[in-house]
Amino acid sequence: MIPNHRIDSCIRRKAPAVRPELFFIPFLIFSLFIFSCASVPPGGAASMEVPAPSSVDASGWEWIAVADGISRTFASMPGRASYHVVRIDLSVPGLEIYMAPESSGWQKPVSVARRARELSADAAINSVPFHAAHPLLPWSDVMPAGVVYSRGVLVAGPADSYCAAAFFREADGGFRAEIFDSQAELALLSEEPELAVGGFWTILRGGQKASFSGRKDFRSALGTADGGRTIFLLCGKKLSFMDCADILAALGADCAMQFDGGSSCCLFAGGSVLLRGVPSRNVAGALFFAAGGAGK
Repeated sequence: MIPNHRIDSCIRRKAPAVRPELFFIPFLIFSLFIFSCASVPPGGAASMEVPAPSSVDASGWEWIAVADGISRTFASMPGRASYHVVRIDLSVPGLEIYMAPESSGWQKPVSVARRARELSADAAINSVPFHAAHPLLPWSDVMPAGVVYSRGVLVAGPADSYCAAAFFREADGGFRAEIFDSQAELALLSEEPELAVGGFWTILRGGQKASFSGRKDFRSALGTADGGRTIFLLCGKKLSFMDCADILAALGADCAMQFDGGSSCCLFAGGSVLLRGVPSRNVAGALFFAAGGAGK
């Protein structure tokens, strides 16, 4: 309420030369016009983004298509573990597999996502554990702590106490994957793999879990099914080795191995990082999968 002694002065004061409401109304109309233009694509009514096709398998898992023969799924429990899984049908013609590193010795660490995009890969995961020249510096040079073998070239030598995954080229053009409990077994093979990469330990064999401590962290793992013609790439948080084995067994894997974990974890699919360790760092080794051989 205005005091009595100020009423007269208020009445005598001239009206402002410019009325604010005259600016507000055109501004509102203009804003609505811009919004409508941004919301409606040229030549038609507003449209919604079309979701990727999905399917539910016999076990009730819903898979979202990423590329030909490649799909992904996700699970999360409030306050507990969460994880992403990429399923790859290795028998799909035209599929190509690449790996890092491509040369021996100490070198700069690799960004899984950046290299995946450079290769036009549809899926990628960190793999072999590694030594760091300066462990507290995430950009320091690194070297694999285990086997890395690519198309006739031994990039890094085996660590016999660790396991490995090998990929064999099949006559139909696809691949078959096999997990070995010791990297020393690779030297005894009668059939030469196209690629082989080390991890830590086998966590599932013939559907039976190996026994490990229950320590939970960011974890990366690989599982095989269908005689090695299907693989699962798993990356999750608040998981133990045995949690990873349980998840992969539930998906249908009969054998599984653990890759490097913690801050090294990174799972990439469909152009985006699905999950990475916190804090995250670049790594010495990774696997990349390109449907249709879209890589280098």
